[in-house]
Amino acid sequence: MSSQSERSLVMQFIQNGGNGYILKNASFNEFKDCIYKAIDGEIVFSEEVKTIISQPLSEDLERIPGLSRRERDIALLLSKGKSTQEIADDLFLSFLTVQTHRRNILQKYKIKNVAELIAFLLKNNMLN
Repeated sequence: MSSQSERSLVMQFIQNGGNGYILKNASFNEFKDCIYKAIDGEIVFSEEVKTIISQPLSEDLERIPGLSRRERDIALLLSKGKSTQEIADDLFLSFLTVQTHRRNILQKYKIKNVAELIAFLLKNNMLN
């Protein structure tokens, strides 16, 4: 239990092996629920802490390069299960152009395959 709600302190606590973090301003019911969950061996965070740790830092967002309009179109079609040839046909591009865009997207995010790419883009809300 802490009154410190600064994200860096919460994250440092978690990285050091902490398995729960409750802010002192949590309601009595939330505090009680967290204690019971901790007794049962669960990792617990108060609602405010969940909000704090779920929000990326602005520098984290800046480190993620964006997609060009064409890369976004291709990534969206990949997420729908389209093949390189189907994407080329849909976007009126050559097979090699689509293949180049796919390779560039994977290299941009240092990802090995399309499944990892789709998971990464979904996690970072980049397919909306």
